Amino acid sequence: MLVGDSDVLARPHRSVQPFGDMRPELTVFQIEVEKGINDVLQHLGKHVADRRIVGISKTYITGGIKDQDITFSIYPDGAACR
Repeated sequence: MLVGDSDVLARPHRSVQPFGDMRPELTVFQIEVEKGINDVLQHLGKHVADRRIVGISKTYITGGIKDQDITFSIYPDGAACR
């Protein structure tokens, strides 16, 4: 045991996760575009398949439309569909 460890353990502290908070942050634009895509697909009786949040320096959302050969990406400041 290192000197001072007991003091650290006894002190109240904020919840600390290893490597900090690793949750990706989405922009308001990304959230709103994804909501719009989901609303349109729901209206058509379809839904998003294989949704992922990826990226290292910038977080973006990727996904596809179930039973269709369509994929989309929603970037912090734009979106694309293939």
